[in-house]
Formats: sequence, C-alpha cells, structure tokens
Amino acid sequence: LKLENSGQVKDKIAELSITVPGDTLFVRESAKTFESSVDGAASTMRRQLIRYKDRLRRKSA
Repeated sequence: LKLENSGQVKDKIAELSITVPGDTLFVRESAKTFESSVDGAASTMRRQLIRYKDRLRRKSA
C-alpha cells in the first residue's frame, strides 16, 4: 500500500505481486480510499489468475 501525493489529490495505491511458475503477475490500482484500491486490485488479480490457469490448461491439453 502506498500514498501518492500529486497536487491536491492524495491517491491511495495498492500493488499486488504473485509469483507463479514461469511468470510473475503484477497489479497496481489507485483510488481515493485504500479499501477501494485493494478491492480493485484483487478483482484484477483474480482475472489475471483465471487467464493464467486457462493458458496452462490449453498447453497441457
């Protein structure tokens, strides 16, 4: 979690990084509150993990 001061607006940033075999998945999300930035980052990471698993399944099939 980070706090970014850009002028008058103070954005809250959440960064997630997950290491999976052969790759690292990374998400950075900024919002007005930490809660909403974490929710957005978790949602994006979930989509990335689903795509990663689908690619693995297609390679093994």
